[in-house]
Amino acid sequence: MYIKRRSMAFKYLLAFILILVLPTILIGIFINSIYMNTLINKSSQALMQALRQISIGVNNEVTRISLTASTISNDDEIMSMVDRWHNSQDISEKFDLSEQIDAKLNYLFSNSGQVETIIFLFDDAGMYNYKNEPIISEDKIKQMDWYKQSRQNKGQVRVHGTLKSFTYNSLHQYVISASYSLPDSDDSDVNAIYFAFRVNNLESFYSGIKIANKGQMLIVDNKNQILASSNSEIIGKYVSEIGFSDSNVPEGTSILILNKNKELVSSESIKKIGWKVINITPYEELTEEVQKASMTVVFIIIVLLLLFMVFSLTFFREIIIPINSLMKKMKNVEKGNFDEAIEIKSSNELYQLGESFNRMVRQVKFLIIERDLKERQRNQAEIEVLQSQINPHFLSNTLNSIRLMAMIAKTDSIKNMTNALIKLLQASFAKRGKFISVSEELENLESYLHIMKVRFGDKFDTFFEIEEEVKGYSVLRLILQPIVENSILHGVSELDNKGLITVKGYKKEHKLYFEIEDNGVGMTQEQIEKLLEDSESNSKGFSSIGIKNVDRRIKLNHGNEFGLFIESEPGSYTRITIHLPAMVKKEGELSYV
Repeated sequence: MYIKRRSMAFKYLLAFILILVLPTILIGIFINSIYMNTLINKSSQALMQALRQISIGVNNEVTRISLTASTISNDDEIMSMVDRWHNSQDISEKFDLSEQIDAKLNYLFSNSGQVETIIFLFDDAGMYNYKNEPIISEDKIKQMDWYKQSRQNKGQVRVHGTLKSFTYNSLHQYVISASYSLPDSDDSDVNAIYFAFRVNNLESFYSGIKIANKGQMLIVDNKNQILASSNSEIIGKYVSEIGFSDSNVPEGTSILILNKNKELVSSESIKKIGWKVINITPYEELTEEVQKASMTVVFIIIVLLLLFMVFSLTFFREIIIPINSLMKKMKNVEKGNFDEAIEIKSSNELYQLGESFNRMVRQVKFLIIERDLKERQRNQAEIEVLQSQINPHFLSNTLNSIRLMAMIAKTDSIKNMTNALIKLLQASFAKRGKFISVSEELENLESYLHIMKVRFGDKFDTFFEIEEEVKGYSVLRLILQPIVENSILHGVSELDNKGLITVKGYKKEHKLYFEIEDNGVGMTQEQIEKLLEDSESNSKGFSSIGIKNVDRRIKLNHGNEFGLFIESEPGSYTRITIHLPAMVKKEGELSYV
């Protein structure tokens, strides 16, 4: 007997390992992998969103630089004063003109700290500089690439990206440069203008954006030279110097090995000028918390498994055999036979367990009967509550609209708006029953649409196509209004053009069908599923009866074969079809057709 029990214990432990331990380990590995991928995906999405914001900001800054350069280059007053300064031989006059030019430029640059220098180069010889003076000769300046490129594109502002600063008193090694070369038709002595703006202006575009991940942010020009970075030590270097295998930084998000370190690299191009915004996040730092949590969970699982094994070995002989006997008696109860009791011939805790189970079975049987009764009562109460909930935000918005109309003394509009609101309130609070005729439901819907058209103006049109026969049938109160409200708030209101909402009603065999279709923004299948699962109300709508609650009311009253069916195509349309039984009221009683 002892040997047999020992063999059962061995089998029990083996089964325990195969059924619980191994699956737990595999599930843990699987969950860790999924969580890791989810973390990477979410981090990537957050990074790309931040990079797009930075990209837009940098692009706008370059546009601002181009506009500034264009404004100065086409300012006749400034160009005239520069020409006069160049042609003047009087030192006093030159000094006065210089002060006038600088004053004019200071006025144009309200934030003069952004400008490193502006240099006007003349056709024959000489140059005029605003702010910092160049440390190289005019001839060397005219040998630079930016000057040659500018002269090849006369009459256009050209942004060159970054250049090493070549002026005195410059605290910045690199500057953002732009130039403008005057066309041959221009009679000015100036042939080209050089603009230099400080690179640290770019830091403001990423310093204020909070990114959950650790790492460093880079702004790289079209030569793959680092213009700005949260790590000041790498400014001016090329991306190949910080570990990239070639000069092409991959677009989007990818995991790369940089300087033998695994990094999450996200990149977004600035299309207009060919620059890139890059974020480099160490993979270990990104997953550090996940790894710690995984190790903690693994340790806890191992400790729990060891404790459970010790417990199993210690109490196996006292528990397994009585439990097997107990389970045989319980199987009939598991199948739903609550009339069978468990008998245990023992005086220990298992006997008390059996008696407790018998009492529990009797209580469960009683609770099932009581639950069924309460469920029916609760369903009836829920149906009545759902159809009479009014959203205070809707009332507030409507009354505000009435107040505004009163301010501009449109008496007829106030009367019509008030009548429409009163009809809606009467329809919601009426105690005449939960079913009304289709005609009354359509009247309530028209009252609601009148209010919404006042709120949204000429934003949408409505078209009704209701069979005359359908108007005499009875339906649940307020089932069309929430659907049309969804079409307005989440469909046509987001369109740039005018929307159209079509309401159709027809009878087919013994069923009524209502189709509410809009030409709005549409929905994906995921959004449709969320809409049918989400029971939260719309804070901007008339009532708190959401799409899901309409579907639930229909199913509670008529069964699961009826309810809402949604078809949609993003950017095209959304069609919600309501399936209802055809019912008519005869002598105060409803009957199915």
